[in-house]
Amino acid sequence: MGKDPGYPEVWSIFSTMEEDNIAKPIFDQITDLQNRYLPGVIMAEDFESAWAEYVKRYENVNYRALEEEVERQIRERMVIY
Repeated sequence: MGKDPGYPEVWSIFSTMEEDNIAKPIFDQITDLQNRYLPGVIMAEDFESAWAEYVKRYENVNYRALEEEVERQIRERMVIY
């Protein structure tokens, strides 16, 4: 086990994200997609087709804005800690 870096884990960004944060609805959309589609993808007879459908829907979400917000918060936390 490695040394504690002295700052919270990245997943904590999502649990502390303010409701008015631009990335919150995007995070909620992705969570909804995962909950709706991934169990079916995992159990699908035709995995490739089910996965392609999931990816198509995922790519319709502005996930890059979420990535940018997570990166911003990581940089901010690195300065604090």
